[in-house]
Amino acid sequence: MRLSIRALAFALMTASYLCSAPRVARADDLPTLSGTWSASGMSASWNTKDWGDGCGDKPSGSGAPGGSVTIVQSGGELTISGAGGTYTTSQCFQQMPGVSRVSHSSGQRGWSTRCTSAAGDPRHVVITSGMSGNKEGTTLGFSETGVYEAFIQGNTCRATLSMSRSYTLVSRAGETPAVASATPSATPRRRSPRPGCSRPVAGPIATTGHAGSSCSRR
Repeated sequence: MRLSIRALAFALMTASYLCSAPRVARADDLPTLSGTWSASGMSASWNTKDWGDGCGDKPSGSGAPGGSVTIVQSGGELTISGAGGTYTTSQCFQQMPGVSRVSHSSGQRGWSTRCTSAAGDPRHVVITSGMSGNKEGTTLGFSETGVYEAFIQGNTCRATLSMSRSYTLVSRAGETPAVASATPSATPRRRSPRPGCSRPVAGPIATTGHAGSSCSRR
C-alpha cells in the first residue's frame, strides 16, 4: 500500500519535531555517589545464645569508629575508602579464608551480596551484606549479618554478628561547594556639626549647646 504525499509530509514533520525537541531527563538519571562522605561509627552486635559450654570463649567485638571516607562509583559498584579500611559493594564486608561470594545484585541505589563457606568445610558460614541509598544520593545505609556455625565435640557453636553503618554526603565529585558570602555590616551615620557649632551632635538624641553656643536640636 502506497503512502500518500500528505501522509509522508506529516510523518517527516513529526520526525523532525521529535529530533529537535529538547531532551527530557530520564527518571533513572541519578547523581553520582562519588565524593567525600562522613561515616558513622560501625555498630556490632553478637547473638551467642546457641554457643555451647564446650565451644570456648564467646566471640565479641565493639565495632569501629566513624570518620571521613571517599566513595568512588564505577561500573555500577561503590568502593569506600577510609574509617578503618576499604570496602566494595561487590563483596562482603567481612572477609574470611574459605568464604567466597556466591551471589550478588546491584542497582542504582541498592546492592546485595551473599558469601558462604565451601561445601565440605566443617564451618558453616553465611554472610549477607547490603547497601542502599536515597534517590537524591545524599545518604547511604550499610548492614551485614554473618552466621557462623560449627560442631565441636557434640556442642553446637553458633553465633550471629549484625553490623550497620550510615553515610552522609559532604561534597559530591564534580560539584563546586557553595561558598557563603559575607554581608557587609552597615556603617552608622554620623551627623555633621552645624556651622558655628562647637562640637558635633552624635546619636539619636541631639545635644543642646552651652550658653553662647549656636548649637540647637535638629
